[in-house]
Amino acid sequence: MVNTSALALAASVAANPDKTLRVARSWDYPKRFIWLIVGCIALLSIVNFVSLAWRYFTRGRSYSSPARHAVSITRIPAAAVDTIQALAFRWTIPVGTSFSINFLEFGVCVSYVAALLSWTFANTTSVGGLKFDAHYYANRAGTIAASQLPILAGLGMRNNIIALVTGISFDKLNLLHRTAARALCLLVWIHAGGRISLGLTGDEMIAQNQWVQCGALAISSLTLLCLLSVRPIRNWSYEFFLIIHFIFVFIILLALYFHTRGRDITYWGIWPTMVIWGTDRFISLLRISIFNFSYLNPFSSKQSKSVLDASIEVLSPLFLRVSFKRPTYFQWRAGQSAFIYFPTISALPWESHPFTISSLPKAKAQGSNEVVFLLRVHRGITARLLKEAAAEKTYPVFINGPYSNPPVLIGYNTVMLIAGGSGISFVLPLFEYLTSTSQSSIGRPQRIFLVWAIRDAGHAQWLTPVIQNISKDLSVSVKIFVTSGKTAVSAESSAGASLNDEKMDEPGLHDQPFVSVDHGRPNITTLVEGEVEKSRGRMCINVCGPTGLIEATREAVRRPRPMDILRGGPTITFHVEGFGG
Repeated sequence: MVNTSALALAASVAANPDKTLRVARSWDYPKRFIWLIVGCIALLSIVNFVSLAWRYFTRGRSYSSPARHAVSITRIPAAAVDTIQALAFRWTIPVGTSFSINFLEFGVCVSYVAALLSWTFANTTSVGGLKFDAHYYANRAGTIAASQLPILAGLGMRNNIIALVTGISFDKLNLLHRTAARALCLLVWIHAGGRISLGLTGDEMIAQNQWVQCGALAISSLTLLCLLSVRPIRNWSYEFFLIIHFIFVFIILLALYFHTRGRDITYWGIWPTMVIWGTDRFISLLRISIFNFSYLNPFSSKQSKSVLDASIEVLSPLFLRVSFKRPTYFQWRAGQSAFIYFPTISALPWESHPFTISSLPKAKAQGSNEVVFLLRVHRGITARLLKEAAAEKTYPVFINGPYSNPPVLIGYNTVMLIAGGSGISFVLPLFEYLTSTSQSSIGRPQRIFLVWAIRDAGHAQWLTPVIQNISKDLSVSVKIFVTSGKTAVSAESSAGASLNDEKMDEPGLHDQPFVSVDHGRPNITTLVEGEVEKSRGRMCINVCGPTGLIEATREAVRRPRPMDILRGGPTITFHVEGFGG
């Protein structure tokens, strides 16, 4: 008996030889691109783990003298890697007036978009010779866009496994997240344009079919979200950005589900995205429930709840100190951030903001850790906290974290920490960790150099509790620059500067011979170059603060130094903190 359906299919293929090719490529090319992304993540993860392991197993090596020796060919790999890092990570391209990306970030973003477009338009010439046939690229563009949704979601999540395995900081992944979103917006417009050029008839008529209407809703929502998520709007009102982001993402996912329902792309595009988003929300909810349990427990007494409340201290009109206690099982690494939420002060019920934790976990006798934040007063929540702050008064606070991926400062011979203003909130816990008596002497750097530029000389006293506990065996240097109220002098004279400022007469700070204070802006290039000359082995430079300070530090380390490294000079790892600073 003849199979009529098989004959009909064979006749259809024979009548339209293009269909077999374009359908096969529409499903094959998105899978190839996904494997490319997975391979890149795997490679970065291997490099990260190998680097950490190498620094850990070679961490005990020390150098008695900074003197250089004759050129050594065994140092060629180190010189080559450092030169590549200098060119890729420290040379930047300005984007607007307050943002820049380095060459590697620019190259990754351009390569990602180029790869998406290449797989979209590759082999789109029909059997009849028609180039860029919309029958080939229209549906393929939509399929590739849908396949990238899980990656887009993974790059933007707080609980980010990609950041965990690759060691890439949250703010860098967030740049890729925004790039992927805009690239997907381009792809869905190519998809829609291709379908429109072929004619929306029959099952594809937008006025009569819900699945087409859902597609139009998804593309318009994604376009509006991309337009309303640009940096000026995010800086203008972070709360507004959060609201529109949540609303539009929900609409996009729901509309795409109905647009692709019944197709395979739903199961390896839309559903995985929802699973990733749901998992992130579940983990965040779990963190909030565990670390703020007394607030949520209906059987908790008023006293047990008040133990978790925060005190807000006004350090100056521009700075606040927020501190509260959490159980000892709330642990974090130096330099990590957390989201905090004040239900009685925040403008929105779900409003939370990321800030760097400025303390280290130190369990007290009562079995709790004190969590401290140093906040720079801007608009929004910090302005409301300043307005509400009152002595002898505490406020309910929820914490969700810790997050972010600060550098692992192990295996470095020299660590240089540079902060401007509120950037000390990131630098201070790193400095305290490196100089603490609990830190193993095997993994401790030979030299620790802290540079802090501040406007108010009185802020320097924030360092006093940390400096008083520094062991005399450590090689530590602290240089504080007061940038207002005095005549600026050169950075080179800071070594002999006096600590007799009337705001610095508290015991502890001026008693330390390794602390110096200067008035004026620091010459970052001079300071960095001087420290490089004194160093051997591996050197890590970390900076957090205003854009000008970051760019000045980046400029000081961007010049490749292959000959100096071949003669025994230090290789440099450079970290810019931009998430919670």
